[in-house]
Amino acid sequence: MQPSGTFPLQPGGYVFAASVISVDIAGTDCRGTGGYIGISHLSYVTLSQEGSMWVVRSESAQYGSAELRFAAGGSSSGSLLLNGTARGTSQDLRAANTLGIATMTFTATDGTNPATLSGRTISSPTVELAGEIQGSVAVDYGSLGRGSCGRAIWAVRKAEGCEISRTCG
Repeated sequence: MQPSGTFPLQPGGYVFAASVISVDIAGTDCRGTGGYIGISHLSYVTLSQEGSMWVVRSESAQYGSAELRFAAGGSSSGSLLLNGTARGTSQDLRAANTLGIATMTFTATDGTNPATLSGRTISSPTVELAGEIQGSVAVDYGSLGRGSCGRAIWAVRKAEGCEISRTCG
């Protein structure tokens, strides 16, 4: 178990940022229509500790049902290494009035079990958690595009700028 005194983030509210990307440069694992690959996804989450696990959950049903569950174990180059799972759907409301609610859903490739999460702590220039989710990452960005790829890059960090007032659009 990683005591909260040595984990770089305290329990509380954060921003979840992610983008769906292919597992290879040719995009062989991506299926869909429109421009959904690499589009920024942003939602609000809470971080808590449950025993030896750290859990990131959608802040409320308005922001989805996403759950990232991981343990901090081992270190590399001054960062804690994170391993766990991701499941559920994250909702990005920034363009809800124009494009609709953007969603990102995480499952294993079987469509039932959680996807695999890996990452690390980063402390420069600000403290955050970041890594990748592998499995099936499905996105729906309304008229921009919809589809799925085999992975997403993700970060959990403090809100900044218009994210604090939730006025980004």
